[in-house]
Amino acid sequence: MSGGTPANPGAGAAPVPCKITPDPSGQCEFQAGDMPVTIQLCEDTNRTPATSTRFYKVEMFVHNSMTPAPNQPSELTNTTCKLPSQPAGCYDVQITVLHTPGAVGYVYEACGNPAFQLCDIDTSNSPNTSFSLRVV
Repeated sequence: MSGGTPANPGAGAAPVPCKITPDPSGQCEFQAGDMPVTIQLCEDTNRTPATSTRFYKVEMFVHNSMTPAPNQPSELTNTTCKLPSQPAGCYDVQITVLHTPGAVGYVYEACGNPAFQLCDIDTSNSPNTSFSLRVV
């Protein structure tokens, strides 16, 4: 994928299929039937890789608790993070970023279309955000 991104991998390469969709059960915001999934920190809603923010920490917890999920994200770069396979259930994905003053970041799945915006981070309020993910 040299010179490209998961959503736009470059000439001759197919985009990575998306795995995250809205959760039809209403238990969580989103669902994934196939893990792991990679999330991407973006500069804007056009999914341009972030330059004014970068991932600092990404953690997963059992939904509505502070109990850590069995498998924690370990593959973290400035703009991507692989969420590891988890047992079926709902999880909260907690994200903290480092940023330039007043920056806003957007988190999407790193895939082709349609990729849903998972959350945004208005750093003028807080460098933290989260979204809930149901693994089926």
